[in-house]
Amino acid sequence: MKTSKQIASGIVAELARQGHSKGDLADVWGVTKQSVYTKLRKGDLTTDDVDKAASFLNIPFVALVASALNAPVNLAKEERRLNSQRAAPVARAA
Repeated sequence: MKTSKQIASGIVAELARQGHSKGDLADVWGVTKQSVYTKLRKGDLTTDDVDKAASFLNIPFVALVASALNAPVNLAKEERRLNSQRAAPVARAA
């Protein structure tokens, strides 16, 4: 199975687990329900789609992708990594 289809299947499974509908996801993505069905069926997802779905489902992006791919992820380590990236100062051009 194509990676994007695995991720789409993971999103569908998590929606069901949390009691959400694809219509709820349509609202989050700002598209029609038909667009959601098509994107999920074809696995035609952008990283923005996956990121918005992960935020809606209150799951870290990496955890959503890893679980869909059946890959282990250390959530504590990933959280520390993300926090350190957020805390890093951004260099500005003079």
